[in-house]
This record gives sequence, C-alpha cells and structure tokens, in this order.
Amino acid sequence: MDLEWIRKGLSKPGKTQAGLAKAIGRSESVASRILSGEREIKSREIPKIEAYLGDSPNGHAKAMPSGGLPTPEEIAEARKVQEILLKIAGVPQDDKSLAASLEIVRRVKAGS
Repeated sequence: MDLEWIRKGLSKPGKTQAGLAKAIGRSESVASRILSGEREIKSREIPKIEAYLGDSPNGHAKAMPSGGLPTPEEIAEARKVQEILLKIAGVPQDDKSLAASLEIVRRVKAGS
C-alpha cells in the first residue's frame, strides 16, 4: 500500500503518529509498524485515518477499492462474494479478500 498520503497528512501542523494511533484505536507501536510498512492498514481503519488527517488516499488505488468508501449495501454484497470465494476456492476471509470482493461487486454493477 502507498503510505504517502498518511505521511503527507502527518506533516500537517498538529498531526502526530500518537494522534494517528489514538484515531485508529491502536498503540503507537502499531502506528509505527503501519508507517514502516510492517503492518497493513485494515480496511476499517481507512475512514478513521481519513477523518484524523482530514484527507483521503485519492489516486492511491491500493489504499481502497476504486470508487471510494463502500456503502453498507456494497459491504453486505461483498461479504456474500467473500463467503462464496471461501467455499469454492478456500480464499481466507480477511481485509484483502473483502476489498477484492468489493471490487467484484462494483465491476458487476458497472457491467464490466
């Protein structure tokens, strides 16, 4: 994942790594591991990071599926796709497979 949008946000006055950690409900060491690339950002943490930084990862496709934050309906549909992928292919139910499932939902809806 491209972390530049977070680093840029943390360079703003009053924004700190400790504040980021608090915003996502994690320890400062977890925030440090995220910024060093040792730990991936969970999809549920992205909106919290955006809210804290007052910025989003626009143009950073790896940060979230294309189309921005999902609606509750899209998440429900993506979870169904995720369950199917688990049953037929053994794909683990994690944040990566949820993001991929969301991308599938959006492409099917778009007709591509």
